[in-house]
Amino acid sequence: MERKYAARSSWKRIVKRDYRELYLETDGFTGHVTRLEMIRVTDPLFVHYSEQALQIADDDYVWLQ
Repeated sequence: MERKYAARSSWKRIVKRDYRELYLETDGFTGHVTRLEMIRVTDPLFVHYSEQALQIADDDYVWLQ
């Protein structure tokens, strides 16, 4: 089974990061909430979605999951 980590430690393009994780138990949600701040990256990351290029990683981007 392949494991994926919210900290994106395998992403070599992220030079400087801030990662936080919180476990929540509420009426509507139980689980982990993570926040990855990409302070500095070597290259922006684009993905293609519905014939459109979307930028999902760059300096000062924040990823909530």
